[in-house]
Amino acid sequence: MTGDSLYCISCDTHSAVKSNRAVSEELDRHLELLATPGGLHCPQVTCTNYFKPIDSHPESYSPHGRTARGDKRYKCKCCSKTFSSGQPHQRQKTSHENKSVFQMLVGKVCISKIAQITGLAPKTVYDKIDFLHAQCTKFLADRERRLPELEFDSMRIATDMQDYMVNWPTKKLRKTIQFRALASSCLDTGYVLACHPQLDPRFNTNDIQAAVEACGDLDLKPAMREYARLWNYEDYATALQMEPGTFAPVREDQDAAEDMTTDRQLPNQGAMVHIDYLMFGHFLYLHALIGRRSGHVHFSLDADPGLANACLAAWKDKFLNGQLDVAILTCDKGATIDQKNAAVAEAAKLKIKAEEKFPYLHPFQAWLAYFVDNSVLPYFHGRRRGEELRSREIPYPFIKKSEPGKKVRFLTDDGQRSTMEIARLFHHTSLHQVDRFFMQVRRSIAGLERAPQYPRRASRKWYLYGFYSPEMVEKCLTIYRTYFNYIAKGEDRMTPAMRIGLDKGPVRFEEIIYFE
Repeated sequence: MTGDSLYCISCDTHSAVKSNRAVSEELDRHLELLATPGGLHCPQVTCTNYFKPIDSHPESYSPHGRTARGDKRYKCKCCSKTFSSGQPHQRQKTSHENKSVFQMLVGKVCISKIAQITGLAPKTVYDKIDFLHAQCTKFLADRERRLPELEFDSMRIATDMQDYMVNWPTKKLRKTIQFRALASSCLDTGYVLACHPQLDPRFNTNDIQAAVEACGDLDLKPAMREYARLWNYEDYATALQMEPGTFAPVREDQDAAEDMTTDRQLPNQGAMVHIDYLMFGHFLYLHALIGRRSGHVHFSLDADPGLANACLAAWKDKFLNGQLDVAILTCDKGATIDQKNAAVAEAAKLKIKAEEKFPYLHPFQAWLAYFVDNSVLPYFHGRRRGEELRSREIPYPFIKKSEPGKKVRFLTDDGQRSTMEIARLFHHTSLHQVDRFFMQVRRSIAGLERAPQYPRRASRKWYLYGFYSPEMVEKCLTIYRTYFNYIAKGEDRMTPAMRIGLDKGPVRFEEIIYFE
């Protein structure tokens, strides 16, 4: 160990030291969603009695009378929260509007319009969104607890991140709150396996700052801190001191401060998670979800710094068994529609040319053979080929419309596979499904649409329909992921949940709203 990094004598590389405790905390945060307890229990997520149902832990609660409907009411002895045995929708005076609010929320109707159309007060609309979020969370937990029991011969997964912006909550500090969400989708079925925002709603930044100062974290190196996982104001100040362009194209030093600009602020509602720990927690969660009973797994990753390291670390058992492939994909994300159409037309011409050159092969095999003949693959062999594929981006010509200028950096070649096998992996490397999910989120949730930039406001951004609470981003992403996976049907009349084997048919809105 040298300074803040671990040095590998074998491959002559340095790896930044990270906090195992912080990684474990982030994984536990994600796993709690799967461990949503059954039965009647304390509704406060941060309470120690949250996972203690009344049936099995009666000593943790005390009777607290009855509701107007006659349902038994209880009081938690730990946090003093009161709750009843009645269903949540039974306590709503306008429960018949729940479906309408759900449908309009995922149909790009803004909060004020939802209130206007339904005749509900804005606060009631927000209360219904809280209710829908809780129902979706319980529904997802019930369904996705089955994923570890399913067996997959192989699985292709696409992972990417997207930025979300929240309007400044007060005019005194006109700085937006911006954070990222990390999502992974199954490329074969379109099922969004996880979507984790860079926000922990159980804490807030002011409390974290006070805790950091009290325990002496500021005197320690970042990886050695008790609260290494979450941002504090000292981290914010350190990030602002970095030179512009530090993060272009990638952040090589994974122990350096993360990107932060002067027109952004940390949230007061919720605490931001350091992006590296979000990545480790995300990939470890995926491993717990599908890693134990799946065969070969192929990850297609965006070029965001740190994604590949986190993926390889979390899935090291698969890698050592030769059952993991990881590839980084880059493409021309700024291409116009005309440029994309031109790229697809050029790919079609190359396909015809390949099939003419190799008439005795299946068309797909002909494309791969043509790619191999016109790439650097035949010029390197064994370990040297693996080193070349890890260090350079190889253009791949047979593209989808969403990925013009596709280039692939392949990280897990051991030099023992044929060039045709490597070419097949290049072809199957894609971010299409996860990018499609993020695109649908932008198009379907009014508050999550990309904010326009107004010339008179210089670099500051403010969006008329944007949310003012960071927690709304997490809630809407959970609600939309539920809708996307279980309700929305594709051209084949199937939902992603049906394709992956979690449901036999499309789910109705009512099944989620009244889920027990």
